[in-house]
Amino acid sequence: MSVFSEYKKEIMDAATTDHIRLALSRAIKSYYVRTSRAMKAIPHTVEISRGSPRRIKKQGVDNLEKLAPESLRGLSSTTKRKGII
Repeated sequence: MSVFSEYKKEIMDAATTDHIRLALSRAIKSYYVRTSRAMKAIPHTVEISRGSPRRIKKQGVDNLEKLAPESLRGLSSTTKRKGII
């Protein structure tokens, strides 16, 4: 049984009403779909997460001058697209 299946079973066993079970089922499915889509769209994310967090942090700090403006541009375009700004 996969980790996801075990997690879903544990949560569903904790649900006390049909309404809670339905809500949890929908939330779990949505999370799984979004996570799978993100992993396919950004496959190097998994590789990065397996790397040394300390090394990744050092690379970020070393390249802060370049990465900060890029991050702000990405955040700005995302928030505008979603109507937040």
